[in-house]
Amino acid sequence: MASVTFEHVVKKYAGDVLAVNDLNLDIRDKEFLVLVGPSGCGKSTALRMIAGLEEISSGVLRIGERVVNNVPPKDRDIAMVFQSYALYPHMTVFDNMAFGLRMRKTMPAGAAPGLSREAAIKQRVEEVGESIGLKQFLNRKPRALSGGQRQRVALGRAIVRSPQVFLMDEPLSNLDAKLRVQTRATISRLHRDLQTTMIYVTHDQTEAMTMGDRIAVMRDGILQQLDTPQNLYDHPLNMFVAGFIGSPAMSFFTSTLQQENNELYINGEGFRVRVPQQYRQALTSAAGKQIIFGLRPEDIADVRMEQNVEEGTVVPVTVDVVEPMGSEIYLYLLTAGQQQFVARVDPLTRVQPGEQLQVTFDMKKMHAFDPTTQQTLM
Repeated sequence: MASVTFEHVVKKYAGDVLAVNDLNLDIRDKEFLVLVGPSGCGKSTALRMIAGLEEISSGVLRIGERVVNNVPPKDRDIAMVFQSYALYPHMTVFDNMAFGLRMRKTMPAGAAPGLSREAAIKQRVEEVGESIGLKQFLNRKPRALSGGQRQRVALGRAIVRSPQVFLMDEPLSNLDAKLRVQTRATISRLHRDLQTTMIYVTHDQTEAMTMGDRIAVMRDGILQQLDTPQNLYDHPLNMFVAGFIGSPAMSFFTSTLQQENNELYINGEGFRVRVPQQYRQALTSAAGKQIIFGLRPEDIADVRMEQNVEEGTVVPVTVDVVEPMGSEIYLYLLTAGQQQFVARVDPLTRVQPGEQLQVTFDMKKMHAFDPTTQQTLM
């Protein structure tokens, strides 16, 4: 087991294309860390640098206490799971999983004394096959397996080697929605059982939130925020993180902060709401200035479904689009100033497009950002 540390790591391609810019990241031993961000943010490049598949332009990369900048991939004691499975089609599941062990020409970790190397490999592959639900498929070829089973073979091939670090590059992208959920649970369970450092790359914030001990959010090669899933959700440091984490995304309103009779109000396009007492001290310095007011869809409710509605939280809106989801309803709403935002409301809400509605904002869950720097003000 090992930690992984990036110290001022830079990856630059020809033409001064900066894929990773001054990355400082300390991944703890036995941690499940998720690198998340949109396409082109540098997350896969960072993972490939750990694997040794990309050269580092500058900075220091450590696995454990060892600097690995110039260490060949085969000597880094890592295992990588790819999006495309990368299975040998002419080999059985057993041979695919055993291939890495045979190529290393060493005894598998934890082999019982007295066993031959091939017998130890067989024992190890069967143990792992049983743990990931593939024991009955060990004699099949990949073409006889479902997509989810193939991905489990790829996971098993990595697990049998008992590496210091597991690297996973969007391993669920090729699976359908149901299989993604099942395999997501399988990977989380494997991490719990194996207690090995895992670094997982995805563009899917749902995968990041449900799987990671911590999440590193990246954008344009720069680390935006590193924190636990709940802290990222509750306390984003900037507008990018606030809008990227959470589904549907946080709504943003260009507004003016107004001070009046010892109260602070947010004046948006066609609405006015009061800032709660707990945020006044942090926001007083921005009074009279423009801010970006942010609120998540789940913090907006139909007034008719609420028993206690606080003064200064009600906003009149027009319903634009209704999306019933079964357990909840997504409403796309328009303020009087024609600004659209999304509310996630009770499934008992009865409303049609074009109707007028009053919603209440849970202002205790509000966010505020500087419109120039896009950094949080709270």
